[in-house]
Amino acid sequence: KLILHRENVVDVLKAGGLKTLVELITLAHLHTSRAVVPTQTQAIEGVGVEKGQEKEWYYGNEAKERNGPVGYTELKDLFADGAITAKTKVWAQGMEGWRLLHQVPQLKWTLVARGTAVMNESELATLILRILITMAKLFPSRDSDGAIIRPLPTVKRILSEPNTLPHIVQLLVTFDPVLVEQVALLLYYVMEDNPKLATLYTTGVFF
Repeated sequence: KLILHRENVVDVLKAGGLKTLVELITLAHLHTSRAVVPTQTQAIEGVGVEKGQEKEWYYGNEAKERNGPVGYTELKDLFADGAITAKTKVWAQGMEGWRLLHQVPQLKWTLVARGTAVMNESELATLILRILITMAKLFPSRDSDGAIIRPLPTVKRILSEPNTLPHIVQLLVTFDPVLVEQVALLLYYVMEDNPKLATLYTTGVFF
């Protein structure tokens, strides 16, 4: 409810909270089965990948050797056993390069962070998307006379940046009806009168 006031939204933006919220929505991929692109062998019967079992992660060791690929579940076990730490370098397809484990949002919030979750990952992502939609609506692209506002409101500018927008679009491949609906609504508000519309095309949203 705090986000219903414009002044609070400004404070969240100043504190860098918007990017943290976007980081957290990536956790939804851990709660829903990942969508698989249909192939000829899957045309009749859909084949899914069990959550956490996709072998996509590689990690380094003290000898600077590359290990993997392993699934998220196995990576989680390695962290719990102390075989890897927050400072272990990891890599997965789609990442620009190797990064420390605690620098990867999906791993930082699930392996390094401590505490007991009060909601599952999909519920959290849904709540955050609704917050982002509210923030975008509070700072529209047009004034009361219908004139386009420039520069673009900060909320929309940040959400349409190349290092932010893809995280939002990728929630579409969860195929979760609630998440897909909320993502579509958020994209509508963010891209309205947005000169960075071309950024949306580069995310692969239309595929």
